[in-house]
Amino acid sequence: MMTLSVSEILRELEQAGLNTDAPEGFLTVPELCLATGWGESKLRKNLKLAQAAGRLQIARVMKPSLANVMQPVPVYRVTPASKGKRG
Repeated sequence: MMTLSVSEILRELEQAGLNTDAPEGFLTVPELCLATGWGESKLRKNLKLAQAAGRLQIARVMKPSLANVMQPVPVYRVTPASKGKRG
């Protein structure tokens, strides 16, 4: 099993949002699992790493449930690393 560094994890999550036609790159947990190939527990752990790094944006979108009732669902996007200022 290969261990990824935090920067590699953040890059994978950021790429998942860029490689989709989802509005503004926001994806649900199941969509991120499909995009990254990670299981839900690994994905949630890595989303917490992104949040700790200050790079996770969270929003809510309305999606239909299995009963076809619209309900708010959390969606996530990892933002690009900020560029350091050059003096």
